[in-house]
Amino acid sequence: MTSNRPLAGQKASTWEGGIRVPLIVTGPGVTPGITSRVPVTGLDLYPTIREMVEIFQPLPPGLEGGSFAGLLYEGGKGEVRRWRKDLVWHFPHYQVDKGNAPMSSVRLGDWKLTKFYETGEVKLFNLMDDIGEEIDLSKKNPDKAKELEELLTAHLKAIDAPMATPNPDYK
Repeated sequence: MTSNRPLAGQKASTWEGGIRVPLIVTGPGVTPGITSRVPVTGLDLYPTIREMVEIFQPLPPGLEGGSFAGLLYEGGKGEVRRWRKDLVWHFPHYQVDKGNAPMSSVRLGDWKLTKFYETGEVKLFNLMDDIGEEIDLSKKNPDKAKELEELLTAHLKAIDAPMATPNPDYK
């Protein structure tokens, strides 16, 4: 087992230790030596590269990513231009060797909600104050937990995301 401390979890999970990785970008016009804390995902690469090479035709409908070129050219102070404001990670499978069960997470700003499908439990974290995802705030902030769970559920339904199903042959 690997450790990503202070981040919780590891690869094949939606914990920060499973999804948070560094990204290094260089190129013409990119501000050198800057650090940005704005979250980007692999889905953002295609729109960003298109903008950087000045392809300005509309993106395909339903594309989830957005361009983060503004971050690169504005010294890390820009934003990612996505049509969705939240980010979703979905792992509907087991990784028994890593101790992971089916789970999904949604992040909106500094708030992150994780849903565990075996139990139906949800946990809510404020990543600005708790990057290690140690303090579950779902009971103290039930309205925020409900809002994010509804966002997550609606998104997964809209994209017809696969869900974990029992394997009757598993021993």
